[in-house]
Amino acid sequence: MKTTLLLIGLLFTLGSPLCAQGGQATSQWKIDWEKGLFSIEITAPLPKDEAVLPINRFKTEQMIQQILPERLAQSLLEVQVDSRTTIEDIVQEFPDLFQILSDLSLHLTQDFSRASTDYSRISIQFSLPLFPFVARLFPGPRVPNPIPRVLGYRATREFSGVVIHARNRLPVHGTTGFSPLVPSLFPQIWDEEMNPLLSRSMMDSEIIHKWGVSAYSYGYSETPYRDRIGENPLRITARALFGQQPSDLIISSRDAQKLLTSEHNRNLLREGRLLILLDPQAP
Repeated sequence: MKTTLLLIGLLFTLGSPLCAQGGQATSQWKIDWEKGLFSIEITAPLPKDEAVLPINRFKTEQMIQQILPERLAQSLLEVQVDSRTTIEDIVQEFPDLFQILSDLSLHLTQDFSRASTDYSRISIQFSLPLFPFVARLFPGPRVPNPIPRVLGYRATREFSGVVIHARNRLPVHGTTGFSPLVPSLFPQIWDEEMNPLLSRSMMDSEIIHKWGVSAYSYGYSETPYRDRIGENPLRITARALFGQQPSDLIISSRDAQKLLTSEHNRNLLREGRLLILLDPQAP
């Protein structure tokens, strides 16, 4: 869970108690990649006047609601878009995107509001689905690039989806190091010759917004993902990782051929019918 401490005094009258509270509020965020859910928790101190505790709690909750849009935008900046880019990198190029990130607060769901046991502070958690709300900020191309084909006939089965096992620490291509997979919004898939097999640029925006390139799971059961990968998926093991932040997967050329020699199987990639099995300790 990441923690951010920001000063947002401009939202309140200088010198007021709520202004001080806003400056002392802390923000923590996390992503449940399995659920595709971004969560932010804001904690603020409660004034030490027990006689008006209900009113103080209400005012503090209102203060949290006021600072929420900016806290949300600041936290989303750290989200990994792909193996090279964070949302912050994109905001630096397109500053107007920051306001759009703030406006995503309109789509938040409040998970809980609770006071500490000594009533010295209150915490409120909000959640935002990554798909479609964050993903639709990054649409695919108007005309997707084609999924590559393997020339020549090679007999292959038609699968219902793809499951990629990436639980262990794997070698990182181009380095001597090993790393767990770093989840991202839009991972890419490569073969051992570093030919791209799948990227966001090869998919329709509608699919990207619906569920992205791939689902992630920390467990072993495929049952929750049957609507995505079907009953007869191709099960393979990642050979290596790739990228500045290693969120891209490298699979064997043999496994790549199983997917690329069939129009049916190429469509599985185009439709994002992938499940990546993560290390439970993944970032």
